[in-house]
Amino acid sequence: MGEKCSIHTFSMFISWLTYETVAKKFIGKSPSEFDFMKRITNCGDDWRVVNEYHYELERINSHGMITVNEQLGVAVVSFRGTELRIHGDRWDRVLNDWIFGDMEATLVNCHVHHGFQNHYKTLQPAVEAQIKTLLDAGYRLIITGHSKGGALAAMSTFATIDKHPETDSRISMVSFASPRVGDDTFVNLYNKLVLSSVNYQSVYPASWYSGEKHDIVTTVPPEAMGFRHTKNIKYVVCNNEYFGNPNGITGTTQSPYVHALFKLMPSTLGCHFQQVYLDGLFKAEQPNTFEVETREFISKYNFKSTQECLDVCAKILYGVPCYDLCTK
Repeated sequence: MGEKCSIHTFSMFISWLTYETVAKKFIGKSPSEFDFMKRITNCGDDWRVVNEYHYELERINSHGMITVNEQLGVAVVSFRGTELRIHGDRWDRVLNDWIFGDMEATLVNCHVHHGFQNHYKTLQPAVEAQIKTLLDAGYRLIITGHSKGGALAAMSTFATIDKHPETDSRISMVSFASPRVGDDTFVNLYNKLVLSSVNYQSVYPASWYSGEKHDIVTTVPPEAMGFRHTKNIKYVVCNNEYFGNPNGITGTTQSPYVHALFKLMPSTLGCHFQQVYLDGLFKAEQPNTFEVETREFISKYNFKSTQECLDVCAKILYGVPCYDLCTK
């Protein structure tokens, strides 16, 4: 690959790595040791995993990790999403997370998804203690996660800044494939409290026979139930070459047969995979390649007006020349 690494790309990698961290097997290791990261330049060399936190009981299975760069004075606090593997999340846990959730739960005078809050509360004491230690030591924080982990990252960022408002300029939230977390009150308070926040979502380009397809997880829980997304949504282009995570983060590789099967899955499901998000971020950091794909994306979509085109284009990463694209 030979891609370069931004802090958001690194956050996505750490969010993916958090799915693999069980029984504290990565503490003391550098992300640059993993085969996947060896293909990326200037990424992970000065970082170390310093702690992990885990909670498992009945329907709850939550996990997170802290990675620090002492030279930069930056720490990444990451939360794991739902994991459908042996010894991972059972189906009853998934149902508890996604289907049986409601907004009965409260977080600082607003309503949030009940299932997500249950997971956050199990980790909250350990996470808040670690975060306070890092803030007291002068670190800047990036709180991140993929899928359900993105929802937990938003809740953690909100609760931390609400409790320590003087640190708001040192805390950023970066989520990937996050579902909607809470109601209008939560989102309005969050958008006011959290100064630096990015919510990345994957979208499959429109074609001659269908419109654009969004990562299905980013469309739930539904707005009809009162759920909303937090601010600053940015899109990455979904590529079906990366459905199923063909290049495993710890060095595994799919067989050609399995890879071919994954490429056939519906894009609304395939666009949720972690490697799809990494690929989208990588290409966004290579403007020439990304602009070509963005032009193709824009040209295939039947916008109702120039303004609609500009609005959609503006959400796509890194300063693509939207006006030129939308007025041709």
